[in-house]
Amino acid sequence: MRPADWPYVVSVTCRKHKRLSSKTRTTSKGPQTLTLGQRVIGRNSDGWYYHCTIIGMATQTFYEVNFDDGSYCDNLHPENILSHDCLRTGPPEVGELIVVTTPEGQVINASFVRQHTHKFYQVRKNTTRLQSNLSGKSQFYTKKNTSRFSFVNNTIDG
Repeated sequence: MRPADWPYVVSVTCRKHKRLSSKTRTTSKGPQTLTLGQRVIGRNSDGWYYHCTIIGMATQTFYEVNFDDGSYCDNLHPENILSHDCLRTGPPEVGELIVVTTPEGQVINASFVRQHTHKFYQVRKNTTRLQSNLSGKSQFYTKKNTSRFSFVNNTIDG
C-alpha cells in the first residue's frame, strides 16, 4: 500500500466474527433509570465494587459558557449569572451574551452554550465485595460485564 492509496477505506472481516443481521437486540444500550430502593453495583473510593441499595436521589444543574478571552467553564451554577434570572425563567438562549460572576468576585462577559443536569445517588453499601484478590493479582470484570453495571453518578446533557 502506498500513501496515495490511504484515503480508500479497506475493511476485512472473517466469517467467524461477522455480525449476523438476523439477531436483534432486546435491551437498549442507553442509561437506565434508577429508582429508590433499587439494588445496584457501585464503585467505592477504594476501587472495589460493592452491592448497594439506593436510598436517596438529587439533581444539580450546571451551565456551560464561553468567556470573551477564549476560555470556557462547563460547571457554572445558574445563580452565578447576573444578567439573566435563571432560577425563575430557566436557562438563557444558546449563544446569548450574559454576565457572569466568579467566586473571586470578578464580573466577566460570556456566551451561553448549553445546560448539564447531573444526577446524584446516595447509596447504602452492603458488605459483599465483588472484586476478588487472588495471590496478589486483582481480578477485574470484563468490559462487557461492567457496561451492564449501574454506577452511582450519571450525567444527562440537556
